Amino acid sequence: MKLLDFKDVLKTYKSEKHGKKILEKYRKWFPLYTSKELAGLIADLMCDGHLQGYPKLRFDYISKYPKELMRFENILYNLFGMKGKIRHVEGNEFGTSFIYGVNCKPLARLLLTVGVPYGAKVLKEFRIPEWILEDKEYFREFVRRVYLCEGSFYKKDFLIGLQFYKADYLKDNGFEFVNDIRNNIIKHFGIRCSRVYTCKAKCIRKDDIKTIPVKFTIHGRRQFEKFEKEMNINIGSHKIK
Repeated sequence: MKLLDFKDVLKTYKSEKHGKKILEKYRKWFPLYTSKELAGLIADLMCDGHLQGYPKLRFDYISKYPKELMRFENILYNLFGMKGKIRHVEGNEFGTSFIYGVNCKPLARLLLTVGVPYGAKVLKEFRIPEWILEDKEYFREFVRRVYLCEGSFYKKDFLIGLQFYKADYLKDNGFEFVNDIRNNIIKHFGIRCSRVYTCKAKCIRKDDIKTIPVKFTIHGRRQFEKFEKEMNINIGSHKIK
């Protein structure tokens, strides 16, 4: 299914003349069609990525593992013929990590247009694009990447957890987003999930904004094994706790 055409991104520029001049060298991107790869890329950027909005318009993808950044690069190159650069970061709150940075304003603008949120995601309202939710294989790839970025797997207890933090004043949007994941896991794969809930745990940011966790779980041997099979995740090698 066609998702975007040249004119869809062009109209995001204030000046059509200026926009045409910039976008002309990227005409090979268009028309942009829906695909599993694009669904997975959007999930990566919604989770472990960061897209800077106007005027910088660039994006990063963060991981502790260089091989993971190379996987991201391959997807990005296959979709758009673009590559970024890797830099090593030490001493942050998450320990040693690597950042894959892409400085391409037209591509960042395109990603904004297809639904990738910009800025601090905990402070933004956003939802999963409908074209991903409606297609089983697109959703499978999207949610697979979401869990590999943000999921917790407790194999001993046959428990799988997923949570996102959201500013307290955006709690409703947080519940909508997480419920979209939960409800479509049930719809597409028949995997039982808990209700979506929050708890008393909270985090106060440096700007004094209170954030809350929004979460749900998958529990039990049959559901655990079904999830592992449907998502094609070898849980024995990913984030076991």
